[in-house]
Amino acid sequence: MFRPLDLRRESRKSKNPRQHMKAGVLAWGSLTLTYFLTGDRNI
Repeated sequence: MFRPLDLRRESRKSKNPRQHMKAGVLAWGSLTLTYFLTGDRNI
């Protein structure tokens, strides 16, 4: 599991914010994908 504080520290340390954004978008996308897939199954 992720720790929000650790993630914030890492984002501050990282000199490549674009890479951090990409990781966030990927995580968000997978979350929404699983949500929609489970939603379709429930229907």
